[in-house]
Amino acid sequence: MSTGGPSHVSENGEAVTAILGPIVGEARQEENSARLTHYQFLNRERLHLQETTWLTADKQDWILERTEPAMAKTRPVNVEAFLAGLDQWQSELTHLRELLLSTGMEEAIKWGTPVYSHAGKNVVGIAGFKSYFGLWFYQGALLNDPHGLLVNAREGTTNAQRQIRFHSSKQVKARLLRRYVIEAMALVEAGKEIKPNRNQPLEVPLELAAALKKTPKAARNFELMSKSCRREYAEYIASAKKDETKQRRLDKIMPMIVAGGGLNDRYRNC
Repeated sequence: MSTGGPSHVSENGEAVTAILGPIVGEARQEENSARLTHYQFLNRERLHLQETTWLTADKQDWILERTEPAMAKTRPVNVEAFLAGLDQWQSELTHLRELLLSTGMEEAIKWGTPVYSHAGKNVVGIAGFKSYFGLWFYQGALLNDPHGLLVNAREGTTNAQRQIRFHSSKQVKARLLRRYVIEAMALVEAGKEIKPNRNQPLEVPLELAAALKKTPKAARNFELMSKSCRREYAEYIASAKKDETKQRRLDKIMPMIVAGGGLNDRYRNC
């Protein structure tokens, strides 16, 4: 197996047809009627992000390459419950929350994590992970970044979202951070946004296609999933840079596909 960039085959390409055709050809070409509860990140317990109201691969930029996030153990009903349930970064995320609330934005739990909106548009969210905490801007690519704080977690894949990461509370400069937030709110008021491309072809990595070929039930369920659900699985595998990482991810997702669920079902139906 090559250690270079991820290998793909087009959804409509000959290679994937040759591999999956005999299996999925028996499946009904309709949406899976089994609906699971909202959003399930990787192991059905992890955080997933959104950009507007559509969970595409662009929403995974904050987390796909990360390990387990520092999240509340149960689905929180409000931000207070979210913070109270954290094992890590509780005070740091509380500080970020206070800063964001001071701007007058509306606060809500969306997709299992605190999100702050302005004029009906999601502007910024906060979250903590094992190695860092921080926030993400839904239209961060449009922000001025003279201090080089914004991070694109998935170059070449992520269009709009950008993150600001902190490894210590000492790194948080409230006044500077507030400038980024105010500019993000101004972008909403000006009607500026980068819209996700939902029509791009789905590419199935060869590793995932081969694993599906070995498990007919998984192949049938995969074909019955919505395109967005299939894309999440495909890009989760494609984003792994090392062969061993791809294999670990395959080992994790294959039982989920066999069960008929999407990668992020806990917070969104597929």
